[in-house]
Amino acid sequence: MSRLKNMNKLISFIAGILTLLSGFHIYLNITNESEISFEKTINTLRLNLTEFPIKTVLIILLIILVSLLVTYCFNKIFNYITYRERRRELNINKTLENYSKRQEKKELVFDKIVDSNISYLESRERPWTRLKAEFHTIIIRDIRDKSFPELGDWSKLETFDLTKDGIEFLDPTNSMGFDLYFDKDYKWDVFHDREKLRKNKYLKVDRAYCVDFLPYEDILHVDWEHDDYYSSTTFFCQFKHKKNGVRHPFKEFRYYVLGNGFLTLLEAKDRRNFKQVFARVKSKLTIPFYRLKRYLKNRKYYRQQHL
Repeated sequence: MSRLKNMNKLISFIAGILTLLSGFHIYLNITNESEISFEKTINTLRLNLTEFPIKTVLIILLIILVSLLVTYCFNKIFNYITYRERRRELNINKTLENYSKRQEKKELVFDKIVDSNISYLESRERPWTRLKAEFHTIIIRDIRDKSFPELGDWSKLETFDLTKDGIEFLDPTNSMGFDLYFDKDYKWDVFHDREKLRKNKYLKVDRAYCVDFLPYEDILHVDWEHDDYYSSTTFFCQFKHKKNGVRHPFKEFRYYVLGNGFLTLLEAKDRRNFKQVFARVKSKLTIPFYRLKRYLKNRKYYRQQHL
């Protein structure tokens, strides 16, 4: 990296010198000098300094200023290129480091939670069956939470499955009270008010699951000892995401459908909004009122949290 930095300085210096010489070349052409040499340049400058001292000094200062400006611009451009390459290398190293940490956490969690006697294919219809009995429920807790076991930034969730990227949980607030539909183009949407949906246009899925996805790299600490209140393992995470004003640690919410004995993950890009235009506008307009209603209902708890 130091060698590249020195090369950048050398190129910038050469660009400045060339600009300086070009400036004097243009100046001598203006003064109608047919031949350009070092002696001619010195003699011309002496003559002009004698006849037009102020004008000649200003022109020389302008030429020097332009050459310095060109040197500065070249230096800035090459420094930006160097910084971009260095930042790219740092991002690559950081990604590799996060991947190695994720692999370590993944192997640790797999060894602790998954029952090796049950194969992957045997549990494809119900993936939670390949987990050990003591890990069917896990506590997800914010690393800054101090309210446990009282109401706070933590929740006790049922473990759904372990993937190559993270852990999936069944959240009752998301996995219940919804119906999943397909259209003729195999696009899908989740609907909570089935009375306003035109059923003859969409096909309802019999078995669907909504799960919370937690990446391995977002698990900051694991307390494998069962707590005294709920007898569950605790995963300490950072609650850096929000949904409807509620903080949570989950990167995304995934939907699965069961068919032919296998669970199929639905792609987010294939999701469409099946609701009518009036229902869409109404849901957008009522969001602030629902949030205010929830705050007024739990304002006593919010005050206690900020005291």
